[in-house]
Amino acid sequence: MPANTSPDNIQYPVPGDQVAPLNTIFQNLAESTQTALTALGVGYRPMGAPVYFTSSGSFVKADYPGLRAIRVHALGGAGGGGGCAATSSGQGADAGGGASGTYATSFITDIASLPASVTVTRGAGGAGGTAGNDNGSTGEASSFGSLVSASGGFGGSGSSNTSTTMRNPGGFGSTTGTGDFVAAGGDGFNGFVVSGSAGRQGNGAAAPGPHGAGSRRINGAGAGLAGASPGGGGTGGSLNASSSAVAGGAGGDGIVVLELFA
Repeated sequence: MPANTSPDNIQYPVPGDQVAPLNTIFQNLAESTQTALTALGVGYRPMGAPVYFTSSGSFVKADYPGLRAIRVHALGGAGGGGGCAATSSGQGADAGGGASGTYATSFITDIASLPASVTVTRGAGGAGGTAGNDNGSTGEASSFGSLVSASGGFGGSGSSNTSTTMRNPGGFGSTTGTGDFVAAGGDGFNGFVVSGSAGRQGNGAAAPGPHGAGSRRINGAGAGLAGASPGGGGTGGSLNASSSAVAGGAGGDGIVVLELFA
């Protein structure tokens, strides 16, 4: 056995040896450590920037040689805000806001069983209610094959005109999803008419998860605002007296984000 080899067959320098520069030593140590950890099935490392699906498509496994794990984030499309009916003198209208999409995530390590091509669906946000007493539409679900799915949020209620006080409910956040962890979408805010005048339109709900967007703020009387994409609910319309009908804001689209690991 050479003098500079340990009983475990690990070589080390002894006096008189020519030693490589420290940066080379540490580089070799890091690479050999990663190789050993990979052989043991542990020690994942990121493979560049995450992959963002802002439209539906496919994930092709062969495009990423050395892939060992995927962290999937899915956020469903949000619900649209409700529309408002036209008002006369002494009347008001305030519609409910849309709910945000559900968030689901999974850490997938069985890459060998993953299909060669996985269908990725980005759920679209629901349409706002049309001008009049019309509810907003429900957002669509986002998914990564059959392994991860996140449903869309429900739309907010439309508003009729009234000369009294009235509440119009926001859309409910769905709890439906598939993954290691699922977070329910947030409920849209209620719209309130106070004593026949515009009180408060319903805000859209903020989306859960690291890639969700915040809710939209009240914009005063007028048509609802589109949800802050991705996954934020649309706001409901709001009207003071003697105003034409307005539509609600559309819900924000969902998103699917993949973090890849070697």
